[in-house]
Amino acid sequence: TDPVSKNSYRSKSTHYSLQFQVNRATENTSLVSYASLDREKIGAIYYPHKHSQVGIIGLRYHIWEENPRDQFVDITYMPMFDNFEYTNPESTEIDSRVGIRHSFKLRISSYFSKKILNTTEILYAPFMSSEDGFGIDSKNVFSEIKTKFAFNLENNFFFDYLATLTRDDFRNEIYDIDPQNFVQTVRLRYAFSL
Repeated sequence: TDPVSKNSYRSKSTHYSLQFQVNRATENTSLVSYASLDREKIGAIYYPHKHSQVGIIGLRYHIWEENPRDQFVDITYMPMFDNFEYTNPESTEIDSRVGIRHSFKLRISSYFSKKILNTTEILYAPFMSSEDGFGIDSKNVFSEIKTKFAFNLENNFFFDYLATLTRDDFRNEIYDIDPQNFVQTVRLRYAFSL
């Protein structure tokens, strides 16, 4: 059911992202850039109507690395320009919020066995609002924990299980709904190299 109207609903979402990395700018650090565009409609509301984030340059510190594709531990800091448009629940008008989001991400990836890979990401991203003189907005922190188990089924086929727990304080403030959301995804995947 729609968390605002309590009626049944349909949802649709779109996500585009681009990431660029300069590997090993120094022995233990890489430079990263990131851009994303999201749009999601949940029932009658757009949350977000449009959400664009651009991180021109960030720093990734490699704590441990056996293989850069699937056996590593690293931490990344990236300041991102954040433009977020959403539907106001009391009207059909689009409101927006513009500022800088500080993204801190810990990534851990390793094998549990020869055929099972686990990749976990922990994100903490406080927001600095342009309307408040770029002070940290304690009511607008986005945090997320993702863990993926990839089971190798042979011949480049994989079965993936992904669990994602998000906490979105801004959504709670605007729509008065639970800030936490837990999503589980399963998929069959085929991997190939070009």
